[in-house]
Amino acid sequence: MKKLESIKFSLFGNMQTPAVSVPLGPTALLIGIVGVLMRIRFYYSFGATSLTRDEAGLALSFVDTGFFELLKPLRWDQAAPIGFLLAEKAVMDVFGSSELSFRLFSLVTSILIIPLFYLLVRDVLSPVGVLVGLAIITLSEPLIYWGTLFKQYSFDVLIALVLLNLGRWALRKSPVNGRYVVLGVIGAAAVWLSFPSVFVIGGVGFTLIASDLLEGRRREAVAWVASMSVCSVSFGLAYLLSFRYYAKNDNLSTWWTYAFAPMPPRSMGDVKWYIDNFFLLFPSELGLRDAGLCGALLLFGTYSLWRDPARRAAVPLFLGPIILTLIASGLRKYPFGDRTMLFSNPLLATLVAAGVAAVWEVRQPTMKVFVAIIVGTMLLYPLYLDAKYMIDPQARIFMDVKPTLVYVADHRKDGNVLYVHWDAETLYDYYVKKRDFRNLKDWQSVISRHPGNVSRRDKTAAYAKDVALLGSSRRVWVLLGIAGQQEEDVMLELLDRRGRRLDEFHGIGSAAYLYEFGPEGAGGVSHESIGRE
Repeated sequence: MKKLESIKFSLFGNMQTPAVSVPLGPTALLIGIVGVLMRIRFYYSFGATSLTRDEAGLALSFVDTGFFELLKPLRWDQAAPIGFLLAEKAVMDVFGSSELSFRLFSLVTSILIIPLFYLLVRDVLSPVGVLVGLAIITLSEPLIYWGTLFKQYSFDVLIALVLLNLGRWALRKSPVNGRYVVLGVIGAAAVWLSFPSVFVIGGVGFTLIASDLLEGRRREAVAWVASMSVCSVSFGLAYLLSFRYYAKNDNLSTWWTYAFAPMPPRSMGDVKWYIDNFFLLFPSELGLRDAGLCGALLLFGTYSLWRDPARRAAVPLFLGPIILTLIASGLRKYPFGDRTMLFSNPLLATLVAAGVAAVWEVRQPTMKVFVAIIVGTMLLYPLYLDAKYMIDPQARIFMDVKPTLVYVADHRKDGNVLYVHWDAETLYDYYVKKRDFRNLKDWQSVISRHPGNVSRRDKTAAYAKDVALLGSSRRVWVLLGIAGQQEEDVMLELLDRRGRRLDEFHGIGSAAYLYEFGPEGAGGVSHESIGRE
C-alpha cells in the first residue's frame, strides 16, 4: 500500500471549498503528546492513593521477599506472569515500595503503547485510519486506568504490540534474514511476561504460516512452524512451573465464570452470550460507548482490509488472537472479558479505524461530513470522561482506605477492638500488619470469613459467629471494604441488633463504624456522632 504523508480533503467535496492538508507525522505526534500528558497527570493524581484490594494482595508478595520467592504461586487469589513480577520487583528495589513506585511500571508501559501502536498501523492503515486509531488509543479510558494501577494488564497490551509489530516486520515480501530466530526467541520470552501473549503469538504464527503456504513458499512455512514450536515449548515450561496453579485455582475459576464462553452453544442464551460479549468489547476494552457503531465499523474495516491483497494478512493477524482467546475461554482456561481482554485494545482499535478509513475513501461528497460525525460520535464520551478527570482527578478514585484508617487510628481508645470485614482483609494485611500504618499493627483484631455465595439469612448467621468471637469486647471498630451494598447492609443490620452505633466514617471504597456492645449498649443506634465524613 502506498503510504501518504498527509490527509488532503475538501470537507464538502466541491471545487469551491479549498482542500485542507493535515500532515500525518506532526498530527500523530501531537495526539501522542496529549496521551502522554494525560497518563502522567492521572498517575500523579491517582498514584499516591492507597492500593486497591487486588493491588494490596499482589503487593503482599513483594514486600520483604526475594526474586526466587516470586516464582511461587501468589496468594490472595492473585495471578500474574513471572516476567511481570520480576520486572516489578526490580522497580521496587530501585524506587522503594510507595504507591507511586508500585504503579510506575504500569505508567511506563502505558506510555510506550502509543508509539508502538503508531509503528504498527502506519503501514496497515491510510493516514485517516492512523489518526483515528491513535486517537482511540490515546483517549481510551481502560488503557489510562490500568496504566495507573499495580497490575499487569497494561503490560499485556505492550507485549501484544511488540509481537504484532514483529509479525508485520516478518510479513514483508522481501525475506529478512534471521526473522525466524528473532520471532522465535522473542515469542518464547513473551509467554513468561504476559498470559495472553500466547494468543497473540498464535495469531502471528498462523498468519505467517498461512501466508507462505498460500504463496507456495513451503520451506518458509516449515521454518515458521519450527519457530512457533520454540514458543510452544517455552509456554509449556511456563505452564508447568507457574501457570497451572492459577488454572486450577477454584476461586479464580468461580470468579471468572461469567467470562467463560459456552462452547459449543446449545441454546439461544448461549448464542446471546457471544453477541453480548462481542459488543461489550468496545466499552470494556476501548472505552467507546457506541458499541453498535463500533461493531459495524469493525466489520466494515475487516472487509475492506480483506479486499486489499496487500493488506489481507492483517485480518488474521488482528482477529486471530481474539478468536484463540475465545476458544481458550470455551475450554475454561482464560476469561474472555473485562481486564483480561485489555490486550485486544490495539487489535480492536485498528479494525475500527480501518472501518472509518474505508468510509472516508468512498467517493461521495457527503462521506467526509459523515465520517466527521462518526468520529465525533465515537470519541465524544472518552473526550468527556478524560476532560472530567483532568479537571477533577478525585472523581476517578474509587478506593482509598488510608483516610479511613487515619480516622480510626485518631479516634481509637484503649480496649477498642478492630473487626475487619473479609473484603478489607488484604488492605488490612498490607497497611496494618505489613506496613504498620499509623501504629495499628498491635491492635487486637478479628478477621471475618467469606460466607460464600449464600442467602442473606446464611450470611447473617455466618457473620454472627464472627461477631461472637469478639467475646466481652465493649467497643469495636468495624472496617468495611467494597464488597457491595448488600454485604454492608447485612453486616450493619446484625451489628445494630447486637450493639449501639457510636461513630462512623465513610471513605472512598471503605468505611468504619464504632459499636458498643453489652447490656447497656444493646438495641438501637446512637445518633450522637453519625454522619461524620
